[in-house]
Amino acid sequence: MRNIVAVGFDMDYTLAQYKPETFESLAYEGTIRKVLLVCSQLLHWTFDWTYMVRGLVLDKKRGNILKVAYHGFREMSKEEKVGTYGSTLIRDSFDEPDYALIDTLFSLAEAYLFAQLVDFKDKNPGKVLYVGDHIYGDILRSKKVLGWRTMLVVPELEREVELLWQLRDTRRFHKVWGQLMKTGYQNSRFAHQVERFACLYTSQVSNISLYSPDKYYRPSEDFMPHEFGILPL
Repeated sequence: MRNIVAVGFDMDYTLAQYKPETFESLAYEGTIRKVLLVCSQLLHWTFDWTYMVRGLVLDKKRGNILKVAYHGFREMSKEEKVGTYGSTLIRDSFDEPDYALIDTLFSLAEAYLFAQLVDFKDKNPGKVLYVGDHIYGDILRSKKVLGWRTMLVVPELEREVELLWQLRDTRRFHKVWGQLMKTGYQNSRFAHQVERFACLYTSQVSNISLYSPDKYYRPSEDFMPHEFGILPL
């Protein structure tokens, strides 16, 4: 140490030693409040600050927690571990983006919430409605990877629906690009993506409050050209 001329200190969990039972609980509860905006079933979840430790590795793609391998809160069998990771869990590296290293005390609440969400996903794959505004980042990923129901928010709809009802004049839409959902007489590429990936779509999240929680949604029936004029539309 005789050659050291300066000493630098980190603040969090170095000079300032926080109490995880309170500090990490606040971080957990703040995250839960944000998630509650899209999933009210998390309302009664609680955080056990003694459960997680540093040195764990989260397998984000498979929902596993590695050291002694767990899937959520369920310990994986030897056969499951070998089938997924081979005969040993000792690796040179567990790299992003598929893995997250729990190497700071700040990560304990995140790891615990990760385990809870994995269990929740396994038990309720088709009972979650995820609401977002991005076709790929929010809707496609939630539907294909997690198996959730999806709702796409399209703010432009309010103006377009107003024009459709009041004016019935396509010249009043965007002067260059026309209607958002149409390319001439055909659906636009964006409309095709909405139909393909979003279970529901709306102009704003608050529109959900206009309907009963018991409302049943179903897609409109598709008609082929030979059916028009024969079947009731």
